[in-house]
Amino acid sequence: MRTSDWGVPVTLLVLAVSSQYSGLDVWLASHFYDATSGTWPWRDTWLTSTLLHTDARRLITAVGVGMLLGWLASLVRPGLASHRRYWGYLLLASLSGPIVVAALKSVTHLYTPWDVTLFGGELPHLRLFDPVPKGAPFGHAFPAGHASAGYAFFSLYFLARSLRPALQWKALAVPVVLGLVLGVDQQVRGAHFLSHDLTTAALCWMLAALWARVLLSLQPRVRAETAIQPA
Repeated sequence: MRTSDWGVPVTLLVLAVSSQYSGLDVWLASHFYDATSGTWPWRDTWLTSTLLHTDARRLITAVGVGMLLGWLASLVRPGLASHRRYWGYLLLASLSGPIVVAALKSVTHLYTPWDVTLFGGELPHLRLFDPVPKGAPFGHAFPAGHASAGYAFFSLYFLARSLRPALQWKALAVPVVLGLVLGVDQQVRGAHFLSHDLTTAALCWMLAALWARVLLSLQPRVRAETAIQPA
C-alpha cells in the first residue's frame, strides 16, 4: 500500500476536525444563509434541489446498476470472465463508501446547518466530540451522504492505477469533480458543513484503497508467478 493510500484519508480527517474546531464550518455556511430573512436561499431551487440533488442521485444510482450488470455479465459470459475481478472491484469499492457513510449517519449526533440555532434552527451546533445535550435528538447528519455518491468513484482511480497508470489522474478527476459538485450543492442548501464532506471523502478513499489492496494488488503478483514457471 502506497503512502498516499493512507496519507490522503488521514489528511482529510485532520482537515475535517480542524474545520469544525476552528470555526471554518460555521464561517463558510454563513455565506449561504440569509440572516435577514432567516432562510437558505439555495435550499429549494431547481438547480440545487432538483438537478444536483434528486436527478444526480438517480443518475449515479443508474451507474451503480450498470456496474452490477457488468459484474453479473462477467459471471455468465466466458468472454468477460477475465474482467470479473475488475467489475467486482468497481462494484464493491463504489458501494462501500455510501454504505459505510449511511451506517455512520444512523448513529452520529451532528446536525445539519439548517437545524442549528446559528442558522434559524432549534438545535445547538455540535462538533464531533461535543456531547449531545440532555433531551436533544441525534442529528444523523454526519458524514455527508450525498457527496458519497461522487467520492464513491475513487474506485476508478485505483483501478486505472492498477491497469492503466497513464489514465489514473484523469480517472481521479471524475470522483473529485463529482464529489465537490455534490458536496458544495448540499453546503449551499444548508444540508451539510464542510467537515461532513471532508470526512466522507476520507472514508470513500480509504475503502477504495482497501478493496484495491484486496482485489487488485494480487494481479501483478499472479502474472509474475506465471511468468517464471518453467516450461
